[in-house]
Amino acid sequence: MASTTHRELRIQQIGSLVFVTPLDGATGEPLPATEAPSLTVELSHGVIGLASFEAPAGMGTTSKPFNAWAILGCGKLLQGLAVAFVTSAELAGTLRGHPVFRATGFRVLGPEPVAHPDDGKYVELLKKAVDVSSTGGGLYFSYGADLTLTTQAFDQLEPVASKEGEGEGEGGGEKPKPPALYSRADPDVWWNKRLCEPLLTSEMGAANLAPFVVPFICGSFGQAGPFEVSMSGGSSSSDSASASSSPSSPPAPDAQVTLTLIARRATSRPGVRHWRRGADAEGAVANFVETEQIVEVVRLSKTEKSSSESNTSNAPTKLSRDPKPSVASFVQVRGSIPLLWSQIPELKYKPPTKVAPTSASAAAFAKHAQALLERYGDVLALNLANAHGSEGLLGETYASLASDERAKNPKSLRLVQFDFHAVCGATRYDRLEELWPALKGDVEESHSFFFSPGEGKLASPTPRAQSGVVRANCVDCLDRTNVVQGWLGRKALLEALSAVCGGKSSSSSSTSLAEAANSAALEQAFKTLWADHGDGVSRQYAGTGALKSGFTRTGKRGLGGLADDGFKSLARYYLNNFRDGEKQDAFDYVTGSFCPNKDKRSPFAGGSQPSPVLPLLAAGAALVLGLSGLGGVVGGGAVAAAVAAAQKNGGAENSTVATFSVGASVVVKRVLMPFAAAGALLLGVKKNGKNLVNKPRLLPEAAAPW
Repeated sequence: MASTTHRELRIQQIGSLVFVTPLDGATGEPLPATEAPSLTVELSHGVIGLASFEAPAGMGTTSKPFNAWAILGCGKLLQGLAVAFVTSAELAGTLRGHPVFRATGFRVLGPEPVAHPDDGKYVELLKKAVDVSSTGGGLYFSYGADLTLTTQAFDQLEPVASKEGEGEGEGGGEKPKPPALYSRADPDVWWNKRLCEPLLTSEMGAANLAPFVVPFICGSFGQAGPFEVSMSGGSSSSDSASASSSPSSPPAPDAQVTLTLIARRATSRPGVRHWRRGADAEGAVANFVETEQIVEVVRLSKTEKSSSESNTSNAPTKLSRDPKPSVASFVQVRGSIPLLWSQIPELKYKPPTKVAPTSASAAAFAKHAQALLERYGDVLALNLANAHGSEGLLGETYASLASDERAKNPKSLRLVQFDFHAVCGATRYDRLEELWPALKGDVEESHSFFFSPGEGKLASPTPRAQSGVVRANCVDCLDRTNVVQGWLGRKALLEALSAVCGGKSSSSSSTSLAEAANSAALEQAFKTLWADHGDGVSRQYAGTGALKSGFTRTGKRGLGGLADDGFKSLARYYLNNFRDGEKQDAFDYVTGSFCPNKDKRSPFAGGSQPSPVLPLLAAGAALVLGLSGLGGVVGGGAVAAAVAAAQKNGGAENSTVATFSVGASVVVKRVLMPFAAAGALLLGVKKNGKNLVNKPRLLPEAAAPW
């Protein structure tokens, strides 16, 4: 039976009362109210209910009714609620047979007027949190597939009736009704969990409101295929649906492959670059993202030709398909270095790194390591940061704590240090192969892919489970991390194809899928998916696409990629210093890291934040004035005009001394004074940089939690 989640809604607001009416997807008309009552939300007081009737006609509406795909959730205010709806979405792919959508438009309804001045600001934060050009650009949902669960976690659900729309009643009767999606959603990556709490805890009861609750993930979802591949050798210039039986033709395809790549951002310690670094006291780390690469393989085989076809040499080879695909899943994670450290913006291009004493980080590190062990099994931690400077200091502390923790618990994470920049430089990413010997044993033993065999005589009979994970990080856990995760993903894909289709596997990152699987299309799709994945994760944390994405997308590292990295770095500097404070607040509000509280001091007390814009503009104007004056002095016109004016007024004699005196006065007034003013303004901005950046207001202390 399909999920009971409502898939189309009509929203109508009457005063402060919002009616959410379920619609029939086929007709666009309201579903029978006795079977699917309307949800009502009273915005001013936060009262949620169900109504067995539509919004009363003729009462007048605050706004024109509109349709929605889903409810993201309800943001709690000091008094009342604000509700966010998905108003547009696009198909991103399918997961376990169910469509997956990317939200592309939102609408937020809040009480008007608000009862408390701060509530207006909270409504604006909710709007910013769903801004698809910024914070809300990577929100995905499905009515039938639980996006929060990895393939392995879903496969281990019990009983069969818990699966998404699977299972039948006794005697082959009607399939049992599957549980609500939210009931088995993984809370660690259920992005809108806190926004759904007002619905799930209302007096109406969670069971009655379950059809309105849709779990979202924040991250990315990409899918490509199916592609026809042949692991038996040879080469192919196309992925055509049929293959010739001629000996000189390319080999018939072994399988059809669909590739899916999912990123799931953790809800603990959410935030943006610089304002969230390292771990908190509970061991949650910034920018923690779970990445899953899913490979679905449908085996193909030749069928016997008819007698008439056998007499025709050019008759195409017929192919049969397995009824159910084999599925291979490979999970990796990334996350900030699990220590207590910070890089709080202060207008410098690279903010100073502050690291808490090793003893202060020990407890947080231990909690983080234990959480990884419980969730994923064995952990191979890979630190890609520089071995010198501030990054080197982080690496030394990381190594010390990892060693101490492993001495206490031999099953704790094993750390491998690899200075990415020192080994690979700016362009030699082929040297990543130097890292493989340190990882190969762990990856092949327990960190390799989860494999669920399909059905049919051609399917592989041997299932296997992933019992460990590779945890990668650099400093941002973006650019270097993306390159290395894609490199490992390629190895996992080749191993998966080899396990299902046979043929030789390869541990070389230089092995092209166009060569190993006879599919140039699969090779390009793999690069594109990983580049888009890295860009999506990077935009959420740093505001721009990933650096080094040119290599991931094309397999090459050239001047164009270096120039693109330069532009992105400048954009990051601007966003991190002048925009990210508000973005951090939006993350904290939407994930429930911060909850409005009447009994606590308003986070917005103190008025608006100071800005460097005016002093920087004044400094710029002074520089322009000084340069203009310098041009006049160098050209001689300004001094000559001043001397002439002085002589005309009888204030100076035509002498060398008088000319020098007047000229010096001109230089001081028109050149030195503007330059001095500009310098003083810039020095003041630099000295007070930490007070002039755009800072978060809701949880400013979380930037340095020690």
